[in-house]
Amino acid sequence: MIHPNPEIKSKQQLDAIKRIKNLEGVPNIFVAGELSTIREIKRHLTNENSFKNAFLYTSSYWKIGVKEEEHKQAKKITSFCEIPLRLEYCLTEDST
Repeated sequence: MIHPNPEIKSKQQLDAIKRIKNLEGVPNIFVAGELSTIREIKRHLTNENSFKNAFLYTSSYWKIGVKEEEHKQAKKITSFCEIPLRLEYCLTEDST
């Protein structure tokens, strides 16, 4: 998938994934892209019944408007927030 303006948020990936209704067996899903988009996609995939048994790996490669070092820090926060007991704390933080 090609997004011609990487400095502008895109819904292309999320929209394409939302069009997938059922996958046979136990799907292995790998998704990579911009940080806020990956968060939305992961949220969708973990809440959608048709993907409940999937092996899921997501990785952000950049965050719009930030330098590499800032992106690394944002990824650390995302990993921190994936631990269920910390979810409430992270939902109150700015996730964009």
